[in-house]
Amino acid sequence: MRFFKHGDVLAVSLPESLRKKMGVSEGDEFDFVDVSNNVVALVRKTASSREEKPAAVLPGALPVQRAAAVTQSLVPQKPKIRASPEAIEFARRGYAVLDNEVEAKRLSEELEQFVKSGQVVGVRGFDRRFYVVSKQFFESASAALLLALKEASALQQASVKAKLPFEACAAVLAVLKEQGDVIEKKKGLFQAV
Repeated sequence: MRFFKHGDVLAVSLPESLRKKMGVSEGDEFDFVDVSNNVVALVRKTASSREEKPAAVLPGALPVQRAAAVTQSLVPQKPKIRASPEAIEFARRGYAVLDNEVEAKRLSEELEQFVKSGQVVGVRGFDRRFYVVSKQFFESASAALLLALKEASALQQASVKAKLPFEACAAVLAVLKEQGDVIEKKKGLFQAV
């Protein structure tokens, strides 16, 4: 269909195939019914009353209520997302340490946009645990942890020196190791590079 200016109003140009299929002839009156955002139904007015309320629908078209329901189902709905306990805990603390792959995968899917934008970093450690850290938390905690690891220290000692919870320290340490800013001199003994 195409709209064009006809005097002071806009007119609609129906393709001939649609005109024949719908049985539309010159002089027929129709209303546009707003079904939803960017969706409009063309509804035939009754021949007897010529009122504003639509009584009949073009042959082959859906009744207005059904058309509204169908088109509403076609409009993409925002999914109702229920955050997992891991995501809630991550949002609260700024880091997460996950023990199994299922939890890590679920959290990864929930935080996908943030991972892609670089606001969240996650690594898998050699201990088979998954460490996820927000960029904001990482930036604040990594400075303290790097200072604590100027001399080779165990994770527990570094955690106390940096004044960070043990799991937070482990998560930041895993990312620092992945980036090459910290090395493991001996098993369980870490030092800043």
